[in-house]
Amino acid sequence: MEAALKTLADQGVAGALLVLFLGAIVYLNKKREESSDARLKDTKEQLVVTAETNHTLATLKDAVSGVASSITTISLNMSAMHADNRSALDRMNSRDERIERMIEEIGKSSSATRATVESITKDLDRLLDQPAVPGR
Repeated sequence: MEAALKTLADQGVAGALLVLFLGAIVYLNKKREESSDARLKDTKEQLVVTAETNHTLATLKDAVSGVASSITTISLNMSAMHADNRSALDRMNSRDERIERMIEEIGKSSSATRATVESITKDLDRLLDQPAVPGR
């Protein structure tokens, strides 16, 4: 240290200016490093926030995709149920039409049977009202 001071004293004003410049360079370099560290810290924080945001957005995207898939499945199931219900309704309508035709046929048959029974009853009444023929 004494040797450095002796050399500094020997140098005079030029040495003093050199030391001042050297001190200024060291100070400015330290300030630059502190500023770089602060910017680096801010950048790291921004990267962490960006990564968290991307993760959250990816999770939301997956959830929305799941909901869309569920909606598609529900829509397909509803379409299939609608088709099944339409088919069942068509079968019921067809069965109802057959039953109505059967009822009409039974009604016609019943009317014809009633007419036949009335005809037979009249014939029997007429036969019973006729006087008995001897020898028969």
